[in-house]
Amino acid sequence: MLGNSEGETKKLNQQLEEVRSQLEAVQANPPITPVAEFKLPEPASALNLLKGKRKKSKTDLGDIEALWDILSSL
Repeated sequence: MLGNSEGETKKLNQQLEEVRSQLEAVQANPPITPVAEFKLPEPASALNLLKGKRKKSKTDLGDIEALWDILSSL
């Protein structure tokens, strides 16, 4: 036997009900957590980074700018 008295069982059941009600409240209204903002580098800087890693890349500045437009619209 665990040795739980009726009073201890009642107390634990009350705590369980409190936690359940708190859980329901959080699930109904989840806290708003801000998402870290990701800042894109300038297109020319990104192109230079790309050219540094992939020397034979045929990407040009217009391609990078178009990609940035797509990403910023998401």
